[in-house]
Amino acid sequence: MRETFTKEYRDPTRSRAAVSHHRWLRDMGAPVPALLAASPDELVFGHVGGEHCRVADLPVVAELLGRLHAVAFERQLHEARLDGSFRPPGAPWLDSFVRPRLEWLDRRRREGSISTGQHDTAVAAIAEASDRPAAVYKDCNVRNVLVDGTDITLVDFDDLTLAPFGYDLAKLLVSAAMTYGPLTHSLYTRVLDSYRRSGESAGGPESTCSWSDLGDWMEIHGLFTARYVGRNGYRYPWPEVRP
Repeated sequence: MRETFTKEYRDPTRSRAAVSHHRWLRDMGAPVPALLAASPDELVFGHVGGEHCRVADLPVVAELLGRLHAVAFERQLHEARLDGSFRPPGAPWLDSFVRPRLEWLDRRRREGSISTGQHDTAVAAIAEASDRPAAVYKDCNVRNVLVDGTDITLVDFDDLTLAPFGYDLAKLLVSAAMTYGPLTHSLYTRVLDSYRRSGESAGGPESTCSWSDLGDWMEIHGLFTARYVGRNGYRYPWPEVRP
């Protein structure tokens, strides 16, 4: 009997979106598990072995992300703008990078869970990115990347939006630091270099992500992920582990 993994959904809209996201990522060359069956309340995937991405795996996962983002940009996303939604030919709508994040920041500021200064700094970075080349955000936290020897598989297809280059890489790094503890500065540098070289060699735009850009995106992910500390494997607050 073939081993499988089943993910259940309460909302059929989320289930349909996950199917479309899975198909689009597969078509872009992403290493994803086989989708064996789909219904409004569950998706059945082929079983994938391996463990969640560890610290030692970060450079090679960054290389994969750089290549995936570059391929998506070259094939379809070069026509997208980050301040609007975009529908690639024959693919699902990809939501705007800008709007939902500004809405989230505004809600958290009004609730008092982030300061006015944190809000304004994050808003400025997001708004400034509107005209940049478009890649994609898949919520690439360390638990959504399975590593089995030299094989890497991306899992969980619920969230997919437009994003600037480096944004999903920042999520990978923030989730790693908040899960495993502080990372060395040399590792951050190595991971970013791996991502940039891979992306540029696969047809992405020049200078895909600077260290300053990565720092901005990591700080924003630190805000977004703060509420999960103590849950879902996140053990360290971002302010304690940021580089």
